[in-house]
Amino acid sequence: MYKKILKEKILKSLKNMDFDEEIFIDVFKFQYDNNEVYRKFCDFIGKHKKNVKEIKDIPLMPVRFFKKYEIKSFRGKAKLIFVSSGTSEGIRSKSFYKDIEFINKSILVSFEYFLLPDNFKANFYIFFEPLRIRKNSSLSYMFSLVSGKFSKKTCFIYDKNQYESIFKELKRERKPVLILGTTISLYDFMNFLKYKKEKLNLKKGSRIMDTGGWKGRSVSIKGHSLLKMYKKFFNVSKNFVINEYGMCELASQFYDITLRKFIFEKKTVRYKSSLPFLRFRIINEEGEDDKIGLIGILDLFNLDTCSFLLTPDMGRIKGRGFEIMERVDEDLRGCALISEEVLLS
Repeated sequence: MYKKILKEKILKSLKNMDFDEEIFIDVFKFQYDNNEVYRKFCDFIGKHKKNVKEIKDIPLMPVRFFKKYEIKSFRGKAKLIFVSSGTSEGIRSKSFYKDIEFINKSILVSFEYFLLPDNFKANFYIFFEPLRIRKNSSLSYMFSLVSGKFSKKTCFIYDKNQYESIFKELKRERKPVLILGTTISLYDFMNFLKYKKEKLNLKKGSRIMDTGGWKGRSVSIKGHSLLKMYKKFFNVSKNFVINEYGMCELASQFYDITLRKFIFEKKTVRYKSSLPFLRFRIINEEGEDDKIGLIGILDLFNLDTCSFLLTPDMGRIKGRGFEIMERVDEDLRGCALISEEVLLS
């Protein structure tokens, strides 16, 4: 019953985006009581429920725990399971969700806020596998959900044999479009254009959303160079390119604030931002808030799993948000030094 009350409280706050500190504390208490792995982690580091009074006191559990345990704050069978794309060790994280409509609200409201702030209506070209092919991919799920809600027409491009026909279709577009995909897949398509000695002249207002890094690739293009490539091959300026930051273990996503700042304030800035139900902390090796450190995340819509996570990504404060610096070896940093044997003993 308490979980139902919490969800109603979160959804009520969503209407006017008024999320106070108390609601984060309430979610922590609920997950401490109902998530065995998270509770054992908290107890191990000496953070009992009665000791947590403020947001900064809430323990952040290392994301790597999702690789070994079922991180659940509910009983019964999950209705939705996300599986990560894998690691160099071949170990994959799994996230379990019971209330699908609940997490859908987070995904849709954030996507609209950061990608479609001007009530943008367009055809979507998605360079990634659809959900029917990658059934447990959180990214496929997100792409399928937002395209079903917001796109006029959707094309999924997941085979290089499609490139020629998609190139011709994009050339025929007479209105702005939205291009979405992983950084790697968009890079591959631009290499196809480069090989053909072709460019696309997408209409003004077209935009690009990319996500993910260069895992498994010898090539790694820096952000500013990638923005130049998008301009060269798609004719999309840097102010209309938005990078998304999300992961299998989260229900919500961060986005570059760039497009909103340009449309409403005519400013050119780039840093990760979010709506107030999703927050971040930058944690140094001593476990304190700092300007540079590991990125900690507090996601109220992760109610079914764990809302308070420490990522293996190094970040730094920028503007009113943060920027990602690099992926680090989380096993060697700060409170990630936790023994699973101790936790589950």
